[in-house]
Amino acid sequence: MRRGWLRHRTVRRLYFAAGLTCVALGGIGAVLPLLPTVPFLLLAVFCFARSNPEWERRILEHPKWGPQVRDWQERRIISRNAKLAALTTMAIGVGITWFTIGHPWVWISVAVIVIAGGWIATRSEGLTAPDTPLTIRPAREADLAEASELCLRSKAHWGYDAAFIAACREELTLTPADLAGGHVELAYDGETMVGVMHLILEGDQAHLEKLFIEPHAIGGGIGGALFAHTRELASQSGARIMHVTADPQATGFYKRMGFEQVGEEPSGSIPGRVLPVMTLDLRCAG
Repeated sequence: MRRGWLRHRTVRRLYFAAGLTCVALGGIGAVLPLLPTVPFLLLAVFCFARSNPEWERRILEHPKWGPQVRDWQERRIISRNAKLAALTTMAIGVGITWFTIGHPWVWISVAVIVIAGGWIATRSEGLTAPDTPLTIRPAREADLAEASELCLRSKAHWGYDAAFIAACREELTLTPADLAGGHVELAYDGETMVGVMHLILEGDQAHLEKLFIEPHAIGGGIGGALFAHTRELASQSGARIMHVTADPQATGFYKRMGFEQVGEEPSGSIPGRVLPVMTLDLRCAG
């Protein structure tokens, strides 16, 4: 037990050190147009989510960089304006390197703009709202297999490998017992399933077990719409507090929905992994 605790503490410290390093490199990029700032801040948030939530919060709430980091964290998008700013800054860095220290050092700047700039340029800029009205309906037993696969695809969207997703399969698979013991509802854009929600109500407590969006639809407002429906369902059923054990990649979304982190608990699928526990006071939610 003690060995496991020490190992966990060591890993958290390593993540924290890596996060501080990324912040330092991002700070250099904010001053010198050679290094792109946002990619380093994205890495920093990834590390701080696993080591120091307070530093993660500072980056996410930063008035200049926070919105760009949240766009990527929550929706896997980089806005066109952010792309233009990053690429222009790196191009200026190439010019400065050429006129100040010249060959062969300029090729380092060229490599940065080719690798980092190419990655930034090819990221999604976000989707617009669905062309057809979003339909939300209760799931039927015949829907469960399709809905479970959507949950797994949505989880994999955050960069987890095949082994990780396989370990999560049982926890993310919906069963007839979920229909009998709670609310499973599906969001459709036209005829296409694009969202899954699983809610359990216990007196004045609501437990949001699942809220997943089809990867290609992330960023189109479907997650917010499905959560608004979920919140209304819970409130109308008499719930006062909603709880969720969130994936670290989804904490930004839940904070925007009004949740606050109140603790941590072990993952039900991955030994040694710790997940944030968040709550929302439905009496105060707008």
